[in-house]
Amino acid sequence: MGELLRRPISEKEELGILLPKDAEELFKLVNSSRRHLSKFLPWVEGVDSPNHERAFLLDALDRLAHGAAYHFGIWHVGELCGSISLEIDSLNNSGELGYFLGDRYLGRGIMTRSAQAVLAFGFATLGLNRVEAFVASENIASRQVCLRIGLEYESRSTEALLLRGRYYDRETYRSLASEYLRN
Repeated sequence: MGELLRRPISEKEELGILLPKDAEELFKLVNSSRRHLSKFLPWVEGVDSPNHERAFLLDALDRLAHGAAYHFGIWHVGELCGSISLEIDSLNNSGELGYFLGDRYLGRGIMTRSAQAVLAFGFATLGLNRVEAFVASENIASRQVCLRIGLEYESRSTEALLLRGRYYDRETYRSLASEYLRN
């Protein structure tokens, strides 16, 4: 697990598995960006304390121990600025990307660099065949991240996401190992 502890992905950013000791900082990040994040992430409304985040991180470590999920923190100049996860579907040898950044960190390329690193981890280290991301069609920034890291648009499911009482179309972006390794 040593390779999953914090490691640099650029001059200013590091990725590493989120640990229970990060709960307070993670809660502050989510809380300070609650309005921005809650638009497309339904779980944000349920985050009500550092203890909630601690419980989530303990569960995430259990899922990591079973190879079911990797929840990375993103640190920018030593400050937690976001998170990116890779949920594993072992039956189909695939993974699903999920991510967020605090609103103070948007527009700097941080998520693009982080997602590139996790995509490489999924294909090169875990040997996944497919990595995909599901994005609300109105989440333009997230759609752009998918395209910048080389995920291809695959499909659109009409009214497949229910967020705060409103239905959104869900777009699927994906990359296959054969395509990724060719580039």
